Amino acid sequence: MVGSDDGEQPLLLVLDHHHRTSSSPFRMLQDDNDANPWIEVDLVNSTVVSGVVTQGENYWVVTQYKVEYKKQPTSKWQNVTDGNGNTKLFIGNNQVELNAPVTNLFDESVVATVVRIVPTKRINGVALRLEFLGCRLG
Repeated sequence: MVGSDDGEQPLLLVLDHHHRTSSSPFRMLQDDNDANPWIEVDLVNSTVVSGVVTQGENYWVVTQYKVEYKKQPTSKWQNVTDGNGNTKLFIGNNQVELNAPVTNLFDESVVATVVRIVPTKRINGVALRLEFLGCRLG
């Protein structure tokens, strides 16, 4: 699901079958006028998530983002944090190598059923291909 905190409907989220690589199965494209875009992935089952791999798309690049997660679908959102308990801001892609996968590992893995990427800095519009790193519990 792709959305915005201002209540607007998702613009686009597709499983990227045509351009899929091992590090980019999900894609987000968001209108540049949307001030608070995000992409949310329902993992269905409890999953240990230890990081994320991102790529840009067509000169639209997310250069910084934060990761939010829910332990259960009805739980409150929590931020992935750094070693001091502060919300961690991850370095995303850059315009020079927007298609190069960038891997960010969390300081501590989280157990989640829903994970959301919230772009905090971007070049042009918001575009993001991503893959979460981790493993299913059980």
